[in-house]
Amino acid sequence: MVEVSTTDVKNTASQTIGGGLDSALTGVARLTSSDADSDDTVDVQQSELVRLWNDDAREFVRLSLALDNDENTTRTGNRVTIDPDEIALCSEDSEGMSADSTTFEQCQALVREMKVTIDVTGESSGMVTYLFQDSPLVAVGYSETLSSFELNFGSLNALLNAEMARDPDNSEISSPFATFQGAMKLTAEATNVTSGAEAATLSLEVSQPILIVSADAVTRIARDAGKLFEMSVDAGNDNGSITLDVGALEASSARGDSQLSYDLSGLSATIELVNNADQLTVSNLSVGESPLRIALDNSDVAVVGLDAFGFTVTEQGGEFVLDGDLDLRLVLNEILDNDTVVDSMSSLLELTVPAGTVLRKQANGAIEVAGGGPVNYSLTTADGVNQLVLDVGECGDNGADDQLQRVNCN
Repeated sequence: MVEVSTTDVKNTASQTIGGGLDSALTGVARLTSSDADSDDTVDVQQSELVRLWNDDAREFVRLSLALDNDENTTRTGNRVTIDPDEIALCSEDSEGMSADSTTFEQCQALVREMKVTIDVTGESSGMVTYLFQDSPLVAVGYSETLSSFELNFGSLNALLNAEMARDPDNSEISSPFATFQGAMKLTAEATNVTSGAEAATLSLEVSQPILIVSADAVTRIARDAGKLFEMSVDAGNDNGSITLDVGALEASSARGDSQLSYDLSGLSATIELVNNADQLTVSNLSVGESPLRIALDNSDVAVVGLDAFGFTVTEQGGEFVLDGDLDLRLVLNEILDNDTVVDSMSSLLELTVPAGTVLRKQANGAIEVAGGGPVNYSLTTADGVNQLVLDVGECGDNGADDQLQRVNCN
């Protein structure tokens, strides 16, 4: 058993929750600010990013852990169990609350079905779990430099059901889902908490496979477990990166009497910011091994094919440099008013640009092929074909008829 008093366990959890998160948000604000050396700029951005956490979430944590009252707190070994005070959590100071309001009574009823546990793993680390009807709703891991927040969709659906049952006439409460399963987890870890040199990682993952089906069964979303994105910031060196990996995603929704479906095998990209975002590098940008498809009653509405490629953008020279072959193919079919997909009225966009090509924007708005090439562009519609090949030293821009054409570079 960790030799820390129950009172100290609760106080430490309250003070430590969010460790790593503040550094991550501050680092992002510093890295993306227009003047990285200006504390004023960072303070403005940071206040917007962390206001909700500092002003509302921390106060909720303090009240839910009953820091001022141990009467409803029990302990068995390294587990502390708290029965939250519904009067404190549903305080009249909260927006829309008053002691004689229906909202106040509903809030109290929900809190009565909640419990909070703290599983202590060290003097300043552990896991705070908010349970609704004895099932984990939110699990919060904490330590001095790491925090995690996991939301369980099944328990959230149970909470929505309970709230609807108590106030079935309230149109502001969203209808529950027929199926709402899975969990998502946000993790923040700081490796440097020094002001002005914050370094941290922030990640979001599907921690349990997601399956969402609406109450009317017309909307469905499915996604396997896996990381969605990870962001790293190093404010001291003015560097940062974001890795995006949406993974395989299936979704469908209603369009009138028809069914619109989305099939994505995987969307991925890695973005790196260098020297206070003066240079941006994107790598491994792709929609997956098979094209992204959007279909209406099994007829393709849009098909997007994009093999993995990368590019670098520099703020100083305004250059766009291809670090890999760009091969984009987009098919769009027109949907008539009666929800019929018409293949004969489709549009086909094809764009290929070889690795090493340098594109530069000119003062007149045209885009110059400043190196590498050629750029091959083709757009086929019911009105005809617009094709253009641009070699080194040539420029392209939209004409009066919105067709891409060769223009003077000056």
